Amino acid sequence: MGPDQGSVADEGVRPTPLKGIFIRTYATLKLNGAPMVAQARINGSSIDVRRFERRDLNRVVEIELASFGRDAWPADAFLEYWRESLELFLIARLGRRIAGYSITRTNWRGAELESIAVDPRYRGRGIAQALLDATVPRLSGPLRLMVSRENEPALRFYQQYGFVRTRLVRRYYGAGRDAWRMRLDRPLADARGSV
Repeated sequence: MGPDQGSVADEGVRPTPLKGIFIRTYATLKLNGAPMVAQARINGSSIDVRRFERRDLNRVVEIELASFGRDAWPADAFLEYWRESLELFLIARLGRRIAGYSITRTNWRGAELESIAVDPRYRGRGIAQALLDATVPRLSGPLRLMVSRENEPALRFYQQYGFVRTRLVRRYYGAGRDAWRMRLDRPLADARGSV
């Protein structure tokens, strides 16, 4: 990292459940002028996680469309989340390309993972895990989410991460489209092994 990009002492390096992946978290590091939250190295590729910026909108919408098709959110929804959840609307870059995003909102009950998506071309490379690894340590309470009952890859991923199913919500996504409510109660270090 060059001096024009800024620097800060690491908060720490954590091993992850996926072999050969380590997450390095930062307090206030800036990467190309944007605050970076975390960095991971996977098979020689770098995943940088930072807060969403307005200039990321078009790419985030592309990922949303590729991931959710007819259920994709419009661009205006992302701008609203950006205004409401500035600190927890994150994007992940693999190399120089935005590969995924996550949006988390907090309230008195804890936090809700509103949306997380990875470009289909980059799935299975640790992008979603890097986004959650950057989010969870910033939360003071449980993290909840909803996931389609039919989305087996996502269900497996969340369960491996430490989420548990708490209840089935009928018709959450419309007629005949149920969802599981899931919850992560334990802090990251407890849920996935010691740091």
